[in-house]
Amino acid sequence: MFLDNYHELLAITKSIKTSKRGKINKMFGDLKGKLSNFLEDYDQEDENEETNEEIDLGELIAKQKSLAQELTKKKDESKL
Repeated sequence: MFLDNYHELLAITKSIKTSKRGKINKMFGDLKGKLSNFLEDYDQEDENEETNEEIDLGELIAKQKSLAQELTKKKDESKL
């Protein structure tokens, strides 16, 4: 369920264009940044040293300790 929601949110944010002005645009930009950071941290490279811009369960399991630590941080301290 978590990964389905993440992938749906990632697809939605890629399709929406924003400007630099406005409170909603700023918040949406922050959300896109957090999704990008999450993808950067947990999407592992394959044997060709490429990422597929998707996170699967195996990638989360491989970094479960790091994810658990990130999820327990306070909102202002977390990258998520």
